Amino acid sequence: MRQRTGNPFREAHGRTMRHYEWIAPVGTKPADIPGVIETALVLLGVKLQATESLPEQHGHVNTSLRPDGSLYVCVCLYDTPCSNANHSHGRVVLRAAPALAAVDEAAMVTAVGEHARHTLNGQTADDVALLQRLGFRDADAPLRDA
Repeated sequence: MRQRTGNPFREAHGRTMRHYEWIAPVGTKPADIPGVIETALVLLGVKLQATESLPEQHGHVNTSLRPDGSLYVCVCLYDTPCSNANHSHGRVVLRAAPALAAVDEAAMVTAVGEHARHTLNGQTADDVALLQRLGFRDADAPLRDA
């Protein structure tokens, strides 16, 4: 797994976020990921999708299906809350996410799954080479400076 801070996805709030990125195996369903991660981090109360009964979240998930069928996953967690009424998140309250310990980070990746051969290891040159092999270009968020 690779970890970065910043806003490489150019999220509208412009705030720094923590990003946890990895490649999930072929067949991973993007729509299932937020719920799976929320379950893995239930003791921390992390919410990645707002509901009618609980209109708040601590971040979101970005995914990208790659040509080989693997799935790029990025969990974006807010470092600070957003209370700006000019941002278009409606009645959803964006809260600062709790800190994740190494065991929480591992639980998140384990819950979703990690591709056996495509492993982001936090070493910049290795990660860039892998992401380029998976079809990302320099202007794409996974390769953009955070």
